[in-house]
Amino acid sequence: GCSFEEIRKVQILMTEFILDEKEKTKILEKENVDMTKLQMDVKEYMKGLVAQGKNRKEVIEETIFKFPKATKNMINRTFGEIDDEKVLDDAAAYILEDNKNIKK
Repeated sequence: GCSFEEIRKVQILMTEFILDEKEKTKILEKENVDMTKLQMDVKEYMKGLVAQGKNRKEVIEETIFKFPKATKNMINRTFGEIDDEKVLDDAAAYILEDNKNIKK
């Protein structure tokens, strides 16, 4: 189980994510920003950082800096998608015995 302190930290973090999402969504709607394009740009940028061998923390921090209008939730969710895609690509390469294409 988790301690009360750990649960409290998660609650605070979730509150920060929700407030960030609300604030930035309002700004994006006001500025009429294309969310789909923003998300695609964020994903491509993050894939480039991952290809450079950067870890999760570095990728997220650099993406937040590069795309200040993107919400932390979008950035974290996008990193998860990239990570899931990598796992699937590695599994497919393994199944096809194509070990040279397994990403390290």
